[in-house]
Amino acid sequence: SYTQNSNKRLNSCNKTGYSGIDFRENEKKYVVRKTIRGIRYYIGYFNTLEEAVIAKQKFLKARGLKE
Repeated sequence: SYTQNSNKRLNSCNKTGYSGIDFRENEKKYVVRKTIRGIRYYIGYFNTLEEAVIAKQKFLKARGLKE
């Protein structure tokens, strides 16, 4: 279920500290992705971690979901 998947630990190689937000070295940008009920959403690329976190929060809020 969505709730169970939301409670997973962060991968040990996650360097941002946020699930669904990765730093792409080759582009020097943060990419935000979220999988909900088996559907992967690409939210976008962002220059800063702060922008990426805000975009993810807005995405979740628009769908009535919590982190």
